[in-house]
Amino acid sequence: MIKSPLVKLAADPFEISLNDFYHKLQKTTRVIKQVLLDQSIISGIGNIYASEIFVFSLYSS
Repeated sequence: MIKSPLVKLAADPFEISLNDFYHKLQKTTRVIKQVLLDQSIISGIGNIYASEIFVFSLYSS
């Protein structure tokens, strides 16, 4: 039986709780952008959105 590659996808950013996301971040030592691009941790965030998150956090006040 062949498993679908979609089984490895994590929850969408609008579906995952902040607590679950926090616990997933605690389990890794990778840099945050690599974690955001890892579809097994959180799905749907591509390079452009990961970059925009950083720009927003730098320039928001």
